[in-house]
Amino acid sequence: MFLSQLKLINEDGVVLTNVDFHEGVNFVVDAETSSHHNKVGKTTFLKLIDIAMGAKDRNGIYVDAGTNSTNTYLEQYIKTNRTTLCVILLDKFKKPSIKHKLQIELYKGGRYKIDGKRVSQVAYRHQLKKIIFNLEGKNPTFRELIKSFVRISMTGDTDAFLHNLPRSGTATFRAVYNFLFDISDPDIDQQRGDLAKELRSLNEGEKQFKHLQNIEDVNQVTQIISTLTNERDRIQKALNDIVSLKEFEAHREQWMKARVQYQELTKELSDLDYQLERNQAMQNQVRSDAHNDVDHDLTAKFFAEVQKLLPSIDKSYADLVKFNQQLYSNKLSYLKTIRQNIFAEKKIIQHQRSAITQDNDVLLTLVSSNKLDEYNRLSKNLASRNSDISRQKQLLDQLNKYRDEKDNLEEQIASLKDNTASDTTEIYSSKMAKFNRYFTDFAFQINEERPMLTYVPDVNKFPLSITDLSGTSTGTRKSLIAAFDLAYQYFAADEEKAIPKFVVHDLIETVEGSNVKNTVKIANASHLQYIVAVLKEKLDSSGFTEDEQSRYRVIQLSTGHRLFDE
Repeated sequence: MFLSQLKLINEDGVVLTNVDFHEGVNFVVDAETSSHHNKVGKTTFLKLIDIAMGAKDRNGIYVDAGTNSTNTYLEQYIKTNRTTLCVILLDKFKKPSIKHKLQIELYKGGRYKIDGKRVSQVAYRHQLKKIIFNLEGKNPTFRELIKSFVRISMTGDTDAFLHNLPRSGTATFRAVYNFLFDISDPDIDQQRGDLAKELRSLNEGEKQFKHLQNIEDVNQVTQIISTLTNERDRIQKALNDIVSLKEFEAHREQWMKARVQYQELTKELSDLDYQLERNQAMQNQVRSDAHNDVDHDLTAKFFAEVQKLLPSIDKSYADLVKFNQQLYSNKLSYLKTIRQNIFAEKKIIQHQRSAITQDNDVLLTLVSSNKLDEYNRLSKNLASRNSDISRQKQLLDQLNKYRDEKDNLEEQIASLKDNTASDTTEIYSSKMAKFNRYFTDFAFQINEERPMLTYVPDVNKFPLSITDLSGTSTGTRKSLIAAFDLAYQYFAADEEKAIPKFVVHDLIETVEGSNVKNTVKIANASHLQYIVAVLKEKLDSSGFTEDEQSRYRVIQLSTGHRLFDE
């Protein structure tokens, strides 16, 4: 498809700009001097073509991406006047049989239309892909393809212009160039690229997982599980030596309650034993005190003296002695009674404690030997080891999952054999030879260099490379881009491939004058459109006559004639 016409129209029908294109060279000329050329809109004109080709950001018309500054006047003008971009596409200039009208409302939220029918931006691009490339598949996308024909910003050196898709991977470039050169199925290239991207993501995920879990590999985790399993088995054996886990779990609550009761009764028995010991000691002390020798003479004298002082006392000394002996006897009798009571209580408690473990040897063993606490301790350790083993097995499962998913992806990638492998070597060799027949010749005509485009079959590498280039200047590089794009138009014509019949380039001020004229000569000899923005002073210095400039020029811009001037 050719670009036939570009218009800027306001809502009220006022036509701001009306450009008719033709075959061959189409100059978008800046009539100002070089010190002012960036202010009149020729780069904006090329951006309008890019917007017509589905560029996402329409605000590039009034926003300078380099400085991030906004022309607020132009922004407000477009919004207020609801300016629309209209572009006409034709299959040929003489007696066209196919014609499409593209309309893009340039203000925020503006609509897209193709042949008067409103469509979404996504649908707009899909339809352009069919209209221009006669392609309906998912890959490559229209915007990925059109970047090889509409080159608004060209930077870098030598073959950097081939990398014309920012933030795109090798798979995307392979899909684009394999389609453009008819080397392989772009859908397969994209599938392989998507799988490779997924594999890289999976590898990164596995790396992060290992880092966070502080593990090295499957072998390390396997050894940890083996060690933990051995510890668990030893604990289990120690538990089994006390009582079976099944029986313990079945009676856990009963046994725990029994242990508390048993311990309480045992404590009571211990207290009673202590009371018996004290009772016996007290009895022994009473007996000792009762049999101790007393100085009766001294005591009798003391009693006689007291009796004189208290003549009313009618008791004798013998009565006093007898009374003391009765006191010891009563005290001893009391202590014996207490002892009997303690023994009786102890018997009752012993019976209660025996009743807890009666007819249950296991419970008797656990409770009486205090192994229930040991069993609980071992049980907790066993649960801890089982938990550790479970966690390690989860880590192992995740590592195995990573391995299986990677194996699966690698198998899928291997199954998508690149069509540029051994059986298709002849295909890409033939395509490159056909292309280089034009590329090398055009490059030599333009600047007397002989570059060659080669194809790289390795699916993990960028698909194209330009060889036999060294030390090229920026001017030479831009000449090289022109040679490449013009050569591809000839190549596509030989292949009868549906492509845009236009090439859009930015400034060629750094290209030598003779090279510019040679490029124009090649472009005019072909059945294509070479649309390029250029300073008039560059055309003058390159030797273009006023008549030539007039024939090739489609629009001339200046401070007095801007794109959005009414």
